[in-house]
Amino acid sequence: MIALNRVLAAAAAAVLIASGVLLVIEAAAAALSVGPLLVPLSEWDAAMEVLRWDDPGVLPVLLCVAAAGLVLVAVEAAPRRSRGRRLAGDGRLVTVTVRRRGVERRMGEAIDSSALVRSCRVRLGRRRVRLTIAVAGPRAVAPAREAALATIGGEIERLGLRRRPRVSVEVTAGRARVA
Repeated sequence: MIALNRVLAAAAAAVLIASGVLLVIEAAAAALSVGPLLVPLSEWDAAMEVLRWDDPGVLPVLLCVAAAGLVLVAVEAAPRRSRGRRLAGDGRLVTVTVRRRGVERRMGEAIDSSALVRSCRVRLGRRRVRLTIAVAGPRAVAPAREAALATIGGEIERLGLRRRPRVSVEVTAGRARVA
């Protein structure tokens, strides 16, 4: 659904940009009394004067435009799937979800607060949490990995996710953090 929305938005944006550029060009030509440059207004005017509603080509065009409009309305009106992570409940009729970015930010802040960690990135997937951590030096790799695993385990427990995700940690050693 998101991919379709992005394609439709890109197509609509391209049409609007092209129309705007064409309008500016035609307005500039009219202001300079050059006449129409790209749009043959006199030919279009003549064609519209002889076109009638009962001509054979009008109905199929109208039906195609109406069908395209109905498809767009149906796509946008369809209910969206929740993108949140469900939390474990106590059996009540309440469902609580959390957003992926919020969980990533919370976990990242918890890990980044460690003195061993220079920077970190957290990616939460459906079944997996991926941590990418940069530490000050090679001696800090193992302690940072253990501290990150303990911190993430605590955050997962605190959140109470229905399914416990697998945790993978990648630690790279770099230059020391400048305070």
